[in-house]
Formats: sequence, structure tokens, C-alpha cells
Amino acid sequence: MKITSGSVEDSIRALIAQHGKISFATFMASALYESGVGYYSDPKRVSESGDFFTSPAAHPAFGVLLTLQLHQMWVMLGNPDPFNVMELGPGSGLLGDDIVSFSRALDPNFASALDYQRLDRASLEFGVVQSGSGETTHCILSNELLDAFPVNIFQIENGVVREKFVSVAEDRLVFQLGEVSDPEMSARIEPYLNQLPEGYESEVCLGLSNWAEQISRMITSGYVISIDYGYTRDALYSPQRSRGTLLCHYRHTVATDPLIRIGEQDISAHVDFTAVDEAMAAAGLEPMANLDQGELLQLLGIESYLDRLMEDGLPQRDIQANQYALRALTDPDGLGRFRVAVHGKNVLDHEIPAISGDKVASFDGVVLPALDDDPRRVNLFAGAYGGGEEISGTWEELLGG
Repeated sequence: MKITSGSVEDSIRALIAQHGKISFATFMASALYESGVGYYSDPKRVSESGDFFTSPAAHPAFGVLLTLQLHQMWVMLGNPDPFNVMELGPGSGLLGDDIVSFSRALDPNFASALDYQRLDRASLEFGVVQSGSGETTHCILSNELLDAFPVNIFQIENGVVREKFVSVAEDRLVFQLGEVSDPEMSARIEPYLNQLPEGYESEVCLGLSNWAEQISRMITSGYVISIDYGYTRDALYSPQRSRGTLLCHYRHTVATDPLIRIGEQDISAHVDFTAVDEAMAAAGLEPMANLDQGELLQLLGIESYLDRLMEDGLPQRDIQANQYALRALTDPDGLGRFRVAVHGKNVLDHEIPAISGDKVASFDGVVLPALDDDPRRVNLFAGAYGGGEEISGTWEELLGG
């Protein structure tokens, strides 16, 4: 196969030529983040016309309801001005745009204090730097960031944890089994060895500690909100999940071979939320909440959201499109199963979220955004029903209650 000059595959092959083999984490970091040629060097890849979409693209309610959560955190921190929020891995910027826009309608004082910053994730090692102002960050927010942290792959061979490296054979990139490159890999898996079958393989993310330490240095008193798909460690390393969780996305299709279409397809793995908690705790950030996205959005008032839209006199067709999109955000078999982990540093031990289900309805005069024609948004209803069928149902049925 002819390789394009200056491609990310060229760079990876050069590393292998130098070292003989490289860890999959090194391969993944290059494939996704190498400057100018890595997958995330093109922000259009996360879009309706790209390879996959995220929750903000489904409906502006996702950003609106997170704005309510940020507003609560602002109040709990004593209404700091500025209130510095850093979004890591903003992609197209849609989530941040929705949050900033709705903050103006929600509370002018909050909007005036809100300083919303974004740091692109297309940087090797996911380096996080403090802004030049030297001010503390009050909340660090990420949506589908941690799943793209580079991971090492392991496989069980004769009851021993072995590592899968990337090498070259007959001019093709291939996996090569060898001794683990970092003892932390074995330490995480050994408690589960007696229940894992021969040939079992999965992933370990070793970069969380460095990330948590950098985040902790940014925060004097504040919160970290991490939204992603994943499991606790006991569930992640279950015998039933014997082929791991590594997946690739290319033009809205799912693939399992990361050694092809290098730099052109996304690579991700489910998050070990036990490892996230451990890394955060070591960096001085305590867990405050861990719930699924559907549960969080219901607590923040998503059931009231459509009621308000209907009161605004939307046409029936638009009501159905909005209803379908809101359902997608809370679907326990889809976006609703994502986990939301909240950690805090030097904050009062208040419940997160401490917001009643009718919070949205209580904001008299606040206009709640419906689905719009922003090209970054995805019309899920049109895609599913093509303009013909109707959907209906109670909120209990629609939201899986």
C-alpha cells in the first residue's frame, strides 16, 4: 500500500523503525493528535457530515441544562466575578455557544461574570495550561474527552497480563504481544485475573493521573464535570467484555480495526471511572456525584423543557422533532447511558445537582431554545422518520421512567 508523504502513518512507522515496536497508547496519540495530520486536526470530523456527533448536536437543551448546573455551582462558590469555566475538547464549539447564549437569558449577572474558555483537545498528552491571567478556574467541563485519551492494550496469555504493541511485518502494521511496558497495567488487572478467560483483552488508560494533577493546579476552589461513556472498573473488566471496548468511527459507521485509515478515523475506549476517581483523589479532588446523563438531565428539568416549548406554540411537526431529540439525550440505551462524574476541590459538600425538576419552568420570561438550523446540529427525527411517521407518548414512556 502506498503511503502518503508526510502522513501520520509515516510518523508512526518512523517510530517503529527507531524502537522496534511502540505501545498502542503511542500509536493512538499520534493517530489522533499529531499536529496537522492527526484525526482531531480537522474539527469537521465531529459533525453530522463527519464521523459521529455528540449530545450538544442533538438539542440545545443539553447546553441549557448544563448552564443551570453551572449557575448552581457559581452560587455555591459565592458568585465569583469572573466565574472562569474551561471546556476541554470543545470540538465545533457548539456546547460552549449554547451555554454562553442561554446564560444571558437565565441571569444577566451570571452572564456578566461568566468567562467561558475553550481548550482544543488536539494536543499530544492533553496538556492543560493555566490562562495568562493567572486566575483560578472555577469549573472544568468536558464532554466525550476522556474516551479519546490514549490507552494501552493488554491480553491474558497463560494467566499472565501481556501487552499488545504495534509493529510492522511484511510492510503492514500489526499487533505484537510482549511484556507489559508499565507495571501499573498488571497491577490494575491482577485482581481480576482469576475470572478472566484465556485470550481476554481490554484497555488501560495510564494518562489520567497527569491530567488530574494539571487540572488540580488550575483549581483553587471549584468543580470538574466529566461526561463520557464508561464503567466502574469491576464492570469494565468483566468476563463478558472479552474483546475490550476499543472502537473506531468513520463516517458514522463503527469499526474495530484501529490499524487502518490512520488519521482518518476516530479511536476511543470506554472510560474506567474508578481510575478517574483514583486519579482525582490523588490530586486533591473529591468525588461529588456519579450518575448517568439521563438521570442528570431529568434532575435538571428536561421533562419541563418540552412542556415549555409546547406552551410557546410550536407546530406539531416541530414538537415531535424536539420531543424525539430530548428523548435521545436521555435514552438509557444511547446518549442517556453516558456517565457524568463531578469532582470538587475545596468546596462545600452540597448535593450535585441540587436542582428541582421544575427549575426550568420557574424562570418566567426566559425563552428556552428549540431545535434550530445551526449546521452543527443533527436532526435526529428527520433522520429516523424521514418526515412521515409520528411519535407520541407520555414523558414516562419517552424518558424511560
